[in-house]
Amino acid sequence: MNFLNLNITVPQNVLECPSVELLPVLFFIHGRAFIGGSQSVQVTGPIARKQPIVVVSCNYRVRPLGFLASKELAAFNRAHDEPVGDYELHDQRQALVWCNKFIAGFVGEPDNVTIQGTSAGGSSAHYLSIFPMRKFRSAFLASGTLTGIGPMSLEYQQRNYDKYISRHAGASTALDGNTVALLQSIAVNEMVKPVSDGISHSLIDGEWIPGATMEKVCNLFKDGFVPDLMVGACDFEVDLAQLLLMEDMISKKPASDAKMREKIYDLASSNGMIVAPRKFPDAYSNITDLDDITSSLEQRSSAMQAWADILADIAFRFPGLHVAAHHAANILVYEIRCKTHIPYGAGRSAAPIMLSMICSSLM
Repeated sequence: MNFLNLNITVPQNVLECPSVELLPVLFFIHGRAFIGGSQSVQVTGPIARKQPIVVVSCNYRVRPLGFLASKELAAFNRAHDEPVGDYELHDQRQALVWCNKFIAGFVGEPDNVTIQGTSAGGSSAHYLSIFPMRKFRSAFLASGTLTGIGPMSLEYQQRNYDKYISRHAGASTALDGNTVALLQSIAVNEMVKPVSDGISHSLIDGEWIPGATMEKVCNLFKDGFVPDLMVGACDFEVDLAQLLLMEDMISKKPASDAKMREKIYDLASSNGMIVAPRKFPDAYSNITDLDDITSSLEQRSSAMQAWADILADIAFRFPGLHVAAHHAANILVYEIRCKTHIPYGAGRSAAPIMLSMICSSLM
């Protein structure tokens, strides 16, 4: 199954005028917590039709197809001279390489590419901004950064991998413990079941991704080129944070207190701003008092809205400011203060529309 494909939208009047100069390119990366989403559901087409820009959006592998990582897979990748893990990001990187080679044939300027993503797409854009041989000039990180939705260690990934393998192995011993061969034997439609109840995290591989802290990230800009950034969030990030505290993405029932605690720890562990995630936020009375969650530390489900607020802060709102304090090039920080009556996951599109319009006006 081919997951890596592109959608290219070019203004009609430009195609009808062959002498026109090459146009700036907006490369859009979709979101949905790295567990779903598609470039086909975004709003990039209408933006391109109304602006003198070429818009490219891409699909990439998500859920286990994009994020499974383990010692076994690492050995397999190295044996085939491939990067270890983070298949979703390398899909996006390859799409940008293709763009750099061929976008001129669609009236796009290869040396004037801006990447933009929302939520997990924003995190992707941030990851790509630290990769070597970048094929873009600037990046817009809309409601997502590698600091807020960060990478995790191989040990963390191994635990998830082992659980995943145990679910699919059953009583079969035909493959003699070769877990990579087992994965290769599973149909794609079966691999992605069931829908994950949390965010997928990229892998800290020590080469492409050194970690989630800005200190480690900034050390990668050794080639002298640091891309300009625009980063920010929206008022209703709490909608997604509240969804993360549910039992799963389908039933949308509140998780148990124990599971909610683990979900909060999981997100805090990947966060590049929190130095002691196991103690967060319980050990910090100034935070628990400010967010009015002191009385719900043991029974977190009793104050789900307040806990969703603090998760939205550490995952989406504060990371932009943290990134801005460390970034070595130009950076613009924004906050969209608007409300939506459409709940997350029900076709909400206000933020992508606004951000795409802002991006196109600044290019």
